[in-house]
Amino acid sequence: DWSMVRDLMWLDEDAVLCSSPSAPLVTDLDVDVGGPAWDLLPMDRYRAHNWHCFGGLDRAPYAAIYTTLGCVFKCEFCCIQAPFKSGEAATAGHGPGVNSYRFWSPKRVGEELERLANVHGVRNVKIADEMFVLNRRHVEGICDEIIARQLDLNLWAYSRVDTIKDGMLDKLRRAGFSWLALGIEAADPVVRN
Repeated sequence: DWSMVRDLMWLDEDAVLCSSPSAPLVTDLDVDVGGPAWDLLPMDRYRAHNWHCFGGLDRAPYAAIYTTLGCVFKCEFCCIQAPFKSGEAATAGHGPGVNSYRFWSPKRVGEELERLANVHGVRNVKIADEMFVLNRRHVEGICDEIIARQLDLNLWAYSRVDTIKDGMLDKLRRAGFSWLALGIEAADPVVRN
């Protein structure tokens, strides 16, 4: 029975579009989402962008990871929340208009980065979160994990200018972040509107 599968759309025998209820969002990422099977991938074939490795760093191996899902902002031009919207309403405690922002713990992220570095020889890592530098405790916790594990990484991540707080850049740099991609859409308010 198709209706038992969550978030599914199909045409019935009369060509009527049907859909099943949305699945709630996974809220405990550490418990409910397993880590990537890096051992099944040809890690030596993945290469970082050339600008990520200025200064003659080897571009391979390379990996991209997520430490969060979603974003708390409600920017009209952005589609970050699009994959999560149907699940928001089905998730306990999420009211209308809620934008979820869910985290893997800094410890779990540290373990993942350590596995990439020590098992697969990865040095270049892109933190693929749409908004990595947002929650100071999360960001600094990950930096502390990287520093404590003495991982020699060349990292880059996404941020907004207004989410970088005093003291964060120094810690990010000590952890190995060489690049922050800042979302500066336009200086002209007519273009932004």
